[in-house]
Amino acid sequence: MYQQSIIILAISIFSTLSFADQKNDIAAEYKIFRQIEDTFFAADVNKKNLKPKLNDFVKKLNAGYEKVKRIEAQSSEVMLSQEGNQMAYDLEMLSPLESLAKSSLDTDACRHATHNNKVNQSDEGDATEVTALIKKICGE
Repeated sequence: MYQQSIIILAISIFSTLSFADQKNDIAAEYKIFRQIEDTFFAADVNKKNLKPKLNDFVKKLNAGYEKVKRIEAQSSEVMLSQEGNQMAYDLEMLSPLESLAKSSLDTDACRHATHNNKVNQSDEGDATEVTALIKKICGE
């Protein structure tokens, strides 16, 4: 009986430590994700370099998000983290830019990207960087 109690205690301690590590790993990946976003939106993106820069940017963000999804999948305690949800949301908010980058960057494509961006936004005014970049590219 005494040995079983010790084993149960040891297992719970290890699972608690593992949970803390997973939360820290997710937080670290989220921090990198945000830094990549900040770097992209601070960069000089224009019509000529939108497609290659955006493709590289989205590829890096997706890689970070996939790491977080793997961490979440390994844990019974961290099924869906706030950070993972925010990363998925941020990636979805980029869809108007992605469609714009794949287009001929004409007036219709700009109108379509602007409309999709407005549809994506909530009342809280998110996606301001995406809005500004669409305006910049379409205004060139």
